[in-house]
Amino acid sequence: MYWTVVITSLLLGSMLFFTIVITPSVFSTLNEVNARKFIRKIFPKIYLWCMILNFLLIILLLKEFDFKTLLAILSFVFFIYSRQLLTPKINYYAELSNKKIKNNSSQLIEKSAKKFKVLHSLSVILFASSFLCMLFILFTL
Repeated sequence: MYWTVVITSLLLGSMLFFTIVITPSVFSTLNEVNARKFIRKIFPKIYLWCMILNFLLIILLLKEFDFKTLLAILSFVFFIYSRQLLTPKINYYAELSNKKIKNNSSQLIEKSAKKFKVLHSLSVILFASSFLCMLFILFTL
């Protein structure tokens, strides 16, 4: 149980630190171009870190396969989906919606911006859902 608490806390702390410290600092410190570059590089790494911790948590929770284990598995799936499928699509539509790219029609820019917002919102919802899953797991151990 000790390691389950440690890993769950580490995962929650990592997610919270990224959300409260890293992301706002990037956008308040770097110009828009460099902030975008940095965020595109860091997101896959953060998702990978969360996947590793989540996987370790699943292994520890498998002893008593219960609702907490299912939540950990769900969270793991969210991180995989976000890293492998959602992030590349978000980056693609962010590029298309960038008005500085030549040959982009205003209609393409508008559609791409809407698609980006929807996908980005989904990524935020999945991240927040994983956070809530970890909170539930931690407080029911």
